[in-house]
Amino acid sequence: IALIEDVAVDLFRVRGGKVHDWMLHHAGPEPILSIPLQDGAFEPAAWLANGAQRVRSASTGDTWDARWTVDDVTSRVTMLGSPATEVYSLETYPIDNAVVTPEHPACQSLCVRRRDDMPFLAVHDAWRDSPNLKSIERATGADAVRIKTAANTYYVLCGPGHANFGDGVSIRTDAAFALLRNRDAVVS
Repeated sequence: IALIEDVAVDLFRVRGGKVHDWMLHHAGPEPILSIPLQDGAFEPAAWLANGAQRVRSASTGDTWDARWTVDDVTSRVTMLGSPATEVYSLETYPIDNAVVTPEHPACQSLCVRRRDDMPFLAVHDAWRDSPNLKSIERATGADAVRIKTAANTYYVLCGPGHANFGDGVSIRTDAAFALLRNRDAVVS
């Protein structure tokens, strides 16, 4: 995870096995997703123990986001697309209590499931009045993303390799992590 201004870039790689899950548990109400969800089922069902049995799901290969508001702060997680990604919105047991009660409602959980070795690349941000994060674009050739905020453009490459960005910028590195900010170099 890398923190850039008020934006977190989260890369999760996993290899082997048949099912890979990326989970996010958050406070507050049910999230609003940018992809349509339908009532569905979830396995393993034991993960829903002491929570609610309501499951909403979708399948997508595109980039999508989820948003929720607690008090006057809106939080967003944007998951960059990968083929055959399964998205589940779950109501699991409360973080503060093992049983759902009026004082301890179910915890909202997102499960992003893949059945291949594609990494999970997510970008997190939050705001009160308006988001600082303006756009996100995946690069080609590596685990990389271009992030535009109100003041800067960042090119992030997670791991050694070569990344080409849609605006013509290219980064090649043998480092574990590379970051280029528009003010750090002449970007043409």
